[in-house]
Amino acid sequence: GGVRGLAKVADTVTRAAREEAERQEAAERANAIRRASVSGSRLLALLGPTLRGYELSPELVAPPGYEVDPHGVRRISVDEETGEETIVPVAPRPFVIAGRCQNVADGSVNTVLAWPTNEGNWGPHTCSRLTTADARSLVPLANLDGPFTSNNAAECVGYIAAFEAENAKVLPSARVSATMGWIGTEDNLSFLWGRNQVRGDGVVCSGAVEELAPAKWKTGQVHLLPSDPNLRSAAAGFHAAGTLDGWVETMRVAMTYPRVMLGVYAAMVPPLMRFVSSLPNFVVDYSGVTSQGKTTTLRAAASVWGCPDERGGGIIYSWDVTLVFAERIAALCDFLPVLLDDTKRARRREEVGRHVYNHASGIGRGRGSIHGVQGTTRSHGVLISTGEESITSFTND
Repeated sequence: GGVRGLAKVADTVTRAAREEAERQEAAERANAIRRASVSGSRLLALLGPTLRGYELSPELVAPPGYEVDPHGVRRISVDEETGEETIVPVAPRPFVIAGRCQNVADGSVNTVLAWPTNEGNWGPHTCSRLTTADARSLVPLANLDGPFTSNNAAECVGYIAAFEAENAKVLPSARVSATMGWIGTEDNLSFLWGRNQVRGDGVVCSGAVEELAPAKWKTGQVHLLPSDPNLRSAAAGFHAAGTLDGWVETMRVAMTYPRVMLGVYAAMVPPLMRFVSSLPNFVVDYSGVTSQGKTTTLRAAASVWGCPDERGGGIIYSWDVTLVFAERIAALCDFLPVLLDDTKRARRREEVGRHVYNHASGIGRGRGSIHGVQGTTRSHGVLISTGEESITSFTND
């Protein structure tokens, strides 16, 4: 009888131990799932000194289900039945969404990603939100030393989506425009002049928004962000230097040369086109033999808005540009003059005529792109050109 009693006790103990073990396993599974689903730590704490002075918003956190540290990004995958954790590599180096930009004209969004190079230096990289939402489009960022390959791009896109969702309310945000010139409505009108926004309450200056860490963005400003990265340096020439008094004294000397002043006055016209709807785009052409002051006149006109240097860093361009580039410069310089020097250097004679026609009409050509058909570009402004031959000789009309 005693032995039988011990057997019952043993069964009871065994059953209780089994039930306790099952409860502990269930609790561990729940904890594992909870660890993978709760928000992570703040990125400043996770990445710390590896940022090397690069500023991140202190409110940014690692997204649920991911680990982010100096060694990279990993996804925590948890089996809901067993609670078993699996660590899935996402990227060999950390990367984050540092901010986002929204175009004030069409509402399109650019995402600013940040990552360290193989040398450990962090920097911002601005790309369309479509790029960060598509694995194939993300891979080309490897050319900028991004930690992306065709093998991990799909995982990276998933991480980016989770990161954006988790940090939507705290991501630094900037309003941008792809073109210079007038922006806003009549009751809130301002003018983008290079990297400066001219407003009723003064001029707001900042650096290139695509080169600044989003944590340093100035709030309340509209920044210039050309859609074509090749045009971003073009805005640098539109800036002030010297003194207004010095410029006025120089113009007093130029006033004895009416043809020079014609170019200066023509350069001042484009901003007025918003308010005089009947004023069309037009072309001012300085043509004739060499060494007659044509380029000097172009420099005088350029000095109204920025650096009058055709050798680089200024706002004067050679006619030795493609038709596409000429159209995009015209679109970038909306309500500003376009200054092109020496028609003799044009790649093809017919392209000069085409650009004159396109500029006068204010409409560029629609072109294909990897994302479909690009819309036609529209611009308002004045083309000021120089050359040995009259610019009309390049047209067939």
